[in-house]
Amino acid sequence: MLAIAVAWRVLPQHRDRAEPYLRKLAWAGLVVTLCMVIFVTHFPIPDDFEAYCEFPWRARRNIDVLHTWNQLNLHIERRGEIDLVRIITSGTAVQFGLNLFMLAPCAFFLRAGWRHGLWTALAIGFGTSLAIETSQLTGIFGIMPCAYRTFATEDLWANTLSAVMGWFAFHHIVSPLLKREDKEDKAS
Repeated sequence: MLAIAVAWRVLPQHRDRAEPYLRKLAWAGLVVTLCMVIFVTHFPIPDDFEAYCEFPWRARRNIDVLHTWNQLNLHIERRGEIDLVRIITSGTAVQFGLNLFMLAPCAFFLRAGWRHGLWTALAIGFGTSLAIETSQLTGIFGIMPCAYRTFATEDLWANTLSAVMGWFAFHHIVSPLLKREDKEDKAS
């Protein structure tokens, strides 16, 4: 995300000439982000699928939309105290945090390169998240013999919120800075 802001500053002063470069940078950022999302959500793949698919503990659906909240509350109840460091560094909290920021760069680049609106970011965030979760539920749409990652409804809303946060980051932080720069350029 920072790359777009830096490139905007480094590119020529005339924004009309800089627009194609910014769009190319946004394409590159979008492709890298989506590749990262695919790798993060589908790897590692089990070595022995036959043995993995036979176990009853393999990946299942998780339809609890507040799974992380419930797990963190359970953690606090077990310990009898609130240990903020242990809570923040727990696997559940880290996974939720990563889901909360996973699609933010994607929406950021969509806003930066093509000036898409909030509803587009929301739809693309939800659609991408639904495709990821469905592929995890179906073993990459039937390519794998069984599901090896957990389908979680909580991930749907966390990833969608992530896309909205990325859109807001560009629209309300970077975009006003760029507009102010344009005004300063025109004034000089």
